[in-house]
Amino acid sequence: MPGQWFADYVRAAPHPGKGRVIRALLRLWDGRRLPSVYGPLITVRARDATNRFALLGTLAEDYRDVHDQVMAMAPGECLVDIGANLGLFTLIASRHLGPEGRVIAFEPNQATFADLAGNIAANGCTNVVTLLAGVSDTTARVAFDPGPAGHSGVAHISQSGSSAIMVLGGRQVADLILNIAGNRRITIKIDVEGHENQVIDALMPLLGEAQVAKLVVEVDAANLAQHGTTREMLFARLAEKGLRPSVNETQRSHYNEVFVRA
Repeated sequence: MPGQWFADYVRAAPHPGKGRVIRALLRLWDGRRLPSVYGPLITVRARDATNRFALLGTLAEDYRDVHDQVMAMAPGECLVDIGANLGLFTLIASRHLGPEGRVIAFEPNQATFADLAGNIAANGCTNVVTLLAGVSDTTARVAFDPGPAGHSGVAHISQSGSSAIMVLGGRQVADLILNIAGNRRITIKIDVEGHENQVIDALMPLLGEAQVAKLVVEVDAANLAQHGTTREMLFARLAEKGLRPSVNETQRSHYNEVFVRA
């Protein structure tokens, strides 16, 4: 069974042909579990770009941003992972936050959710609550585009989508999070391919709570525009609840913004 040496090899210095070796190993072990460079065991889906990013750390900047914010949390706190995909940050948070911590993972795509649940079980995570659902401004069944077979990370809510998912919204989702989190400090990570503003609408009853310490939100101007919103609209809604951007990369069209309580 492949082990930690795979992650060590990925981290090691480059050499001619290393990329081809890694791709061949992923194809060989497709459907089995390997340790990610970030630590947790992950089921290999060799043809899925998001899976490779999580295993190999390929999108170092985007992934490091979120990883660092998760690792800055204190043991015993609560992470809400909205758009969990295969669960990389859910798994990292589960280990880091410890048995007294909580992780709430939302993933609406049934096939991806199956990998999320399998990865949680493989890593022995007992402090995670998973929901086969998305988050939006109302509770409903909505059209969903699962994206290309080779990139699960770009799946998104779309009126022209070929499938359907369940989304939770309004007071319902806010109460659910508070009931699971209890009195723990909460960090919320949102990565939903442009639907971020609608997620924030759903969370507004929760965001005024002092225990919500931080939001880590993917900001992508093109994706937001597809859902009829803008970066400025998103920032304004969070400012209403006393949450201010701490990164504010005005020159970048795609990055992870970290909102902290003013």
